[in-house]
Amino acid sequence: MSDFKQLSRSVKGLTVLVTGAASGMGRATALVFAAEGANVAVTDINAETTQAVAGEIAATGGSAKAWTLDVARPDEIIKVVNDVAAHFGALDIVINNAGISVRVAIDDEGYEAAWAKGLAVMLSAHPRIIRAALPHLRRSKSPRIVNIASTEALGATALHSPYSAAKAGVAALTVVWAKELARHEIRVNAIAPGFIKTEMVASMKPEILEKMAAGIPAGRLGEPDEIAAEARARLDLQPAKPGSREGWALVLLAVGGFFLPLIGWLVGVYLLWSSAVWSRTEKLIGTLATPVGFVAPAFLAQRSISPGGAGTNTDTSTSDFLFGYGALFMVVLGLAAIIYLAVRLRQRSKLAARLAQ
Repeated sequence: MSDFKQLSRSVKGLTVLVTGAASGMGRATALVFAAEGANVAVTDINAETTQAVAGEIAATGGSAKAWTLDVARPDEIIKVVNDVAAHFGALDIVINNAGISVRVAIDDEGYEAAWAKGLAVMLSAHPRIIRAALPHLRRSKSPRIVNIASTEALGATALHSPYSAAKAGVAALTVVWAKELARHEIRVNAIAPGFIKTEMVASMKPEILEKMAAGIPAGRLGEPDEIAAEARARLDLQPAKPGSREGWALVLLAVGGFFLPLIGWLVGVYLLWSSAVWSRTEKLIGTLATPVGFVAPAFLAQRSISPGGAGTNTDTSTSDFLFGYGALFMVVLGLAAIIYLAVRLRQRSKLAARLAQ
């Protein structure tokens, strides 16, 4: 059952940074995580409403602190991210939610300024926040990143080209980062909401809202709470499915040292650390414990020592005697490490198969 403990869905005690958390989907997301016991860093460009959301969480017994943050300013991002980690002692989850409405025609005089502002807030801010958070996420036991994209990344609305371009970029970058950060066991996901009842949408004319709702299968706009719940669901750990990479890693760690003294073991270590299946502890066990099992037989063969058994040289010194038993102990330790990893791999294979059903 230990694998299910590793797959705990609880966010209690974890630190979550939410951008654009003063209203709409960001506020709803902050409230959802706080209700489940997370420490919430409420960040937004509006200082007053940001403080109000943090106060709302504190009033219900939750843990939250407000930071004023303009995500279009790289210097503020670095400062706030580090302040959040220092205040709560960690940073485990990042929710990139901040967004703005940018309505501009391609031939408007202000198009360049609108384009620059839209992409600064809704696209460039994402890699900047992630880069600032990475040192802290790498130290977390449950590092997660959730980017809020939009259905506008797939479709389009006239006069909203900066918004659509930014959200399409977020969708593409999420796929890239999911692959790039997998080796650090950092999961990256995106949510692409449709039309949601936020302050930004509520300012539209009633006839436009009716037309938007008519094009939605449910016949209504989405609620911020629904997106917040989806953001929470994105954090549930789904185990990486073991494959041939993990099997070859164990084979090379077990016998690579005998047939390819250094190269075999190095390849095994590479396969071990490049896999998302193993925990950091298991990777360290495989790296540190298995090579001693290779070194010992080499020395034993070289010195023709059979510790304590038939054929032992009667002139063997006490140091040789102790060395022989020490080498034998290292062999046992290396084999124990391989057996332990093999058992864990088998457990994870069964678990992945069950969850895939």
